[in-house]
Amino acid sequence: NSHASYFMLKHGLDKKEFTMHWQHTYGGKAKGTLDVSHANEILDEHCINVSKQAKDDKLEPVIGRENEIEELKNKIGDFGSGYPSDERTIKFLKSYFHDNLKWPSGTRKSWKTIERIRPVTKLSDFGD
Repeated sequence: NSHASYFMLKHGLDKKEFTMHWQHTYGGKAKGTLDVSHANEILDEHCINVSKQAKDDKLEPVIGRENEIEELKNKIGDFGSGYPSDERTIKFLKSYFHDNLKWPSGTRKSWKTIERIRPVTKLSDFGD
């Protein structure tokens, strides 16, 4: 009843077959605990390192995201990447709020960035 069991069954592999493969492949190395380098070997062999792919700019873009972003930029202006850590996005949000006294439609008001850059607009905004 685990994710591992689900994926093994999904790919037609039962626990006994997996265990035999594991023991054959790693049996001599996997006594007790694994050292870090061996654990990394196993991960490199069986997993995709999306952090490394992102760092190397090799992740596939989200399908359709670029088109959506371009359409939105045509409507409201160039806001950078749209991510809360992007300085261009932050400058755009500040400017947009200053000019319109509201955030652009679709802005995630739950972002810490929004809370940080939100201007004080009334006395109650100062807090206690």
